[in-house]
Amino acid sequence: MAARLTVIDGAGRVLADNTADADTMEDHRLREEIVEAAARGTGEAERWSHTLRQEMLYLATLNREPDGSTTYVRLALPVARLQAGLGGFDAILLAASAAAFLVGGLAGWLLSRRFAGPVAELSRYAEALAQGEYGGRVYVSTPGELGALAGALNRIAEVLGNSKSQAIEEHERMRTILETLSDGIVATD
Repeated sequence: MAARLTVIDGAGRVLADNTADADTMEDHRLREEIVEAAARGTGEAERWSHTLRQEMLYLATLNREPDGSTTYVRLALPVARLQAGLGGFDAILLAASAAAFLVGGLAGWLLSRRFAGPVAELSRYAEALAQGEYGGRVYVSTPGELGALAGALNRIAEVLGNSKSQAIEEHERMRTILETLSDGIVATD
């Protein structure tokens, strides 16, 4: 069945209807969608239509005519037809949701792979620093926090490497001095 279109005047009298004789139709002033349209400009209701003998969804709008009178235009659609249309929509929505889930999962996996490599490299480098290996450097092409962390670890390695070199030089200098002395040295606190 096609949509039902009804024009109703401000007093509730049906002026025109595309499915029934307007002259034989009862007063529509107290119909839920008309009452709501009178108050808010638009109204809707779902109920059994005695004229069409089926459940219908009604949508009504208030129109102010140039002469100051009001009319209502009401559209009615069979609920069964709407539900059938929405059934196809449900399948499309489900397919779109599944596709979005797959694309989102793939994007998440790719992003995690992009960051997992640099994080593992930074972890290995930090472990090498903890073992006292200060000569290497780490280079991460990822911008942002991972790049900043790589730079900070490289600076730490440089400072620790310099401190270690200075300590070794100082130790060697002291050893050389102590080995070349012919006199004894006593250390006291």
